[in-house]
Amino acid sequence: TDVGHILMLAPIICIAGGALGILFISIVDDPQQASQVGTLVMLPQMFLAGLLIPIGQSSGVLAILSHLMPMTYVADLMRNLVFAGHPDYTEMVLYSPAVDLTITILVTLVFIILGTVLFVRRERIR
Repeated sequence: TDVGHILMLAPIICIAGGALGILFISIVDDPQQASQVGTLVMLPQMFLAGLLIPIGQSSGVLAILSHLMPMTYVADLMRNLVFAGHPDYTEMVLYSPAVDLTITILVTLVFIILGTVLFVRRERIR
């Protein structure tokens, strides 16, 4: 059932990733440069979002950076679904599912709107 819960989130995760892609496309012209920038954005997010290293006890600069990463909220939303009903639920999640979903949707909308505006403006200048 855990896989089913994660699959239910797949559309949200894909749209959020696509929104980040729209933002990249609007900023970077060269495909090779886009690949490098994508790597520079995704790797820190994987480490700082708690995908590989738990961030529940982070403090200082790492805690601030962790909470600024959009992937933190997507990963926490997945944890909310997977660990719902388990005894360790409160130790595994950072926020409620409503907070995670709200932040994910807001960041996705900002990325789509900002990326679209920047892309249209860049194309008009050409």
